[in-house]
Amino acid sequence: MSDYRPDIDGLRAIAVVVVVLFHAHIAPFTGGFVGVDVFFVISGYLIVGMIVADLDAGAFSLARFYERRVRRLFPALFVVMAACAIAGYLLFLPEEFRVFGQSLVATSVYVSNYLFWSEAGYFDSPPELKPLLHTWSLAVEEQFYLVVPALLMLVSKYWKASLTRILIAIAVVSFAIATASLVKHPDTAFYLPHTRVWEFLIGALLVVARIPIAQTQRTRELLGYAGLALIFASAIGFSGTTLFPGPAAALPCIGAAMLIHSGHCGPSSVRSLLSARPVVYVGLISYSLYLWHWPILVFAHGWLVRPFTLFEATGLIVASFVFAHLSWRFVESPFRASRQRFTRSQVFAFGAGATVLMLAVGTIINVRDGLPSRVPTEVAAAAAGALDADVAFRRRCSNFGPEEVSKDILCRIGAADMDPTFVLWGDSHAYAMASVVSDVARDSGWSGLFAGSGGCAPLLGVSRTARRAFPCEAFNDRVVDLIRRDQTLTTVILVSRWTLTADGRRYLNESGADTFVRDSQSQEAGLAENAAVFRRGMERTLAALRDAGKRIVVVGPVPEIGFDVPTTLARNLWFKRGFEIEPGREAFFTRQRLVLDTLQDLQRQSMFVLLQPHQVLCDTARCKTGSNDRPLYVDDNHLSITGAAMLRPLFEPVFR
Repeated sequence: MSDYRPDIDGLRAIAVVVVVLFHAHIAPFTGGFVGVDVFFVISGYLIVGMIVADLDAGAFSLARFYERRVRRLFPALFVVMAACAIAGYLLFLPEEFRVFGQSLVATSVYVSNYLFWSEAGYFDSPPELKPLLHTWSLAVEEQFYLVVPALLMLVSKYWKASLTRILIAIAVVSFAIATASLVKHPDTAFYLPHTRVWEFLIGALLVVARIPIAQTQRTRELLGYAGLALIFASAIGFSGTTLFPGPAAALPCIGAAMLIHSGHCGPSSVRSLLSARPVVYVGLISYSLYLWHWPILVFAHGWLVRPFTLFEATGLIVASFVFAHLSWRFVESPFRASRQRFTRSQVFAFGAGATVLMLAVGTIINVRDGLPSRVPTEVAAAAAGALDADVAFRRRCSNFGPEEVSKDILCRIGAADMDPTFVLWGDSHAYAMASVVSDVARDSGWSGLFAGSGGCAPLLGVSRTARRAFPCEAFNDRVVDLIRRDQTLTTVILVSRWTLTADGRRYLNESGADTFVRDSQSQEAGLAENAAVFRRGMERTLAALRDAGKRIVVVGPVPEIGFDVPTTLARNLWFKRGFEIEPGREAFFTRQRLVLDTLQDLQRQSMFVLLQPHQVLCDTARCKTGSNDRPLYVDDNHLSITGAAMLRPLFEPVFR
């Protein structure tokens, strides 16, 4: 294992390049995130191989092992962290900088994967605002490094003959947990180490298991090209909607293992390709390239506020390579190569000192709320529009499962001292309007229930296909059962981001994957199916409520902006820019035409009340994003409390 393998550096090059192309949104690498899985396999192969070789020779030392890890990982990482802190100070708004401070603390002690896992959710801030998001994979690797030496030492001492069987058993259990977590807990499967350890162990088993040697060059060629095919097929064929990791992750991991084993067995054209000097060079700088490329993309995106053009994305990738080369040449290499210049004690002292410094900086940024004094008062006020939401209501009232839908458990809105007579039913857009509905109902002497679930349009028989599980069908079935049974509930208000269901595509600069919906009549989930599924779901819902004798109010689509409104308005003020984000009225109708036509057609058939928010939020030319310097949205599509309050004239007739 001590012999240098240039082809493994070539494999690193493939891994980092597909990750960079994926993050830069360069087609067709929609699944380029699999490069991280390739890195995990490589790490398992090299690290376990090194430890096993030293244990067999009776020369393994924990101190030397962790000295190597500190030399390899710490210098470049902490330089990037410091650079991000400086860039964040200059470019981030207070809340963005406060959240960055949390990630700085977590990254310093290699637990950022747990932080990002805890933050993941429907209302999580977009990844384009998290310059250290990519360090989750480094945290997973470091957690592997903390456990595997002790495990191998223990097994080597007491059960050496069973090492392969033990590693296989751990890998099988890890893979099973990852697979079982995909539907209900995909963020757990993605971020946490116990669902990723099987990927490292695929590489480790190449070292400890008795895998037959590929004797002929033809076999090695087939093995190598098949490995390349699996990796590139995954990088091109997967996307944000792929259930991952789990069985899908096995493809790039097995592909990486095939390439490593093929290169170990002897010469082949694939090994020669991976060993070519330009490819090896990219592999040598791959760690620094991985560290630098994402912050560069994040801060560039924050400055531009819009998607990159191909020319811009290419320029940013080139800049990432430049920074990566400088980092490898002047930061990584000196610490790794100069063991006489930096003793073990000095290396550990550097690691401890850098960790304490970043912990202190991150803590100060976090506890001081992102240092708001950095920005002018009017900028801070505009940015604070992102907080103009009833977060407590959202947290308290949006986490009910289908089994908890009951009159006694659902949140009350409107008058507090009366029995509820209406239901506000919908998704996150219903949360956004809950404040104005509650205020108008209270002033009119009405009391109601809020039945909302993020990501779930109030459409019976419709399910949503996504990496995150949305129990929409079961939740909606329980809601309509409650409405049918309770004769005192006479009015139902339906609110949703209808267009995301009917069209499926995100709008302009909005982050996130396409949304696919299906019902019992769907042939397969796909954007072409969405419109028909939306109409059928709306027809079923209206029929069920009409048959139950309920008065129905449907709130039409809120104008989508496609840009984070508070952030963009604040940056326009801060950097004296005139970046226009207010959609034109025609752009609104182009985006919403399908939904508006469908709702108006169904209204003629079902006789429900149709409220049109755009009649208030749009004038004859444009749809508004702010009023008296206050943002009307908390992000790119959810109304703020200020924005929702503008809809009061629409809702007042409902409660007369």
